[in-house]
Amino acid sequence: MTHMVPQISRGKWCEIETDTGTWYVEAELVTDESPDKLIWFCEGTEYIEHKFIDGYGARLSAPGYLDCTDWVVFDTEEAARKYLEETLDCYEEEDDEDQEFDDPSADFSIIENR
Repeated sequence: MTHMVPQISRGKWCEIETDTGTWYVEAELVTDESPDKLIWFCEGTEYIEHKFIDGYGARLSAPGYLDCTDWVVFDTEEAARKYLEETLDCYEEEDDEDQEFDDPSADFSIIENR
């Protein structure tokens, strides 16, 4: 089984569009909305636009390490869970054990209302 733990975080996010795609940052971390500051949160060099949204952030994290995937934000918790299940399956393809997701709270670290 992989050492990556699924996390879901409900809250406000800054959605930033760049030349390499869409990036999500916890809104509380954004203290300056100028493009030259926002680009520091992203890969890419060209800022396109940003907006603040509410949603459910989803990522995989390795507890005890600084390792994690980028946040991806969804409108519903169910959509975030589905994304994590599919993403975790990609990480576990080489493992013999299957991750069970029957229990809605099983194996997820849920961070409520930041």
